[in-house]
Amino acid sequence: GYALKIVSFLLALVTCFVIISGILIWLEARNKKAIPESKRRFNERVGHLYLAMCLSMYPVTALAFIVTKLIPEDMSAQRQTILYEVYFGTWLLMTVLFTLRKSNTLTNRVSLMLGAVLGIIIPILTGLTTNTWFWTSLIHGQHDLLIVDVLWLSLSAMAIYALYKMSRPKVGGKSF
Repeated sequence: GYALKIVSFLLALVTCFVIISGILIWLEARNKKAIPESKRRFNERVGHLYLAMCLSMYPVTALAFIVTKLIPEDMSAQRQTILYEVYFGTWLLMTVLFTLRKSNTLTNRVSLMLGAVLGIIIPILTGLTTNTWFWTSLIHGQHDLLIVDVLWLSLSAMAIYALYKMSRPKVGGKSF
């Protein structure tokens, strides 16, 4: 049922946060003056790569939902191939670009921004392509569509909030 699906999803999100926080803790623990400079630079590059891989999955997954809505029904035989090429191609491209930029802050901000924008587009596109908006899906008992649309709107709102919290000026080491 829905309860199990929601719990499974929340556990998956917790796992993502644990992995990302683990990478950040690992990076910080290896950024000591006692560690040789060459090893610190290597650890930093590995950290950039891992974070680029993890954080770029958010906007790429949102893009995959959008592509799924845009693939015409008469192309159902090629649907999976197209989706895989878009998902994994975009994920590889974003991972490479973020890794080359060598900025975890930029990776975080761009991933959150792209994910938020694409996540807001998903319910809009669902409404435009199926004429089932999230408020009408509740009335008509289409709970699967409602959950997906509300999920993406919620994720987008959380990403925008996180971006806002990241951009607030700090005074004395603490946010306002």
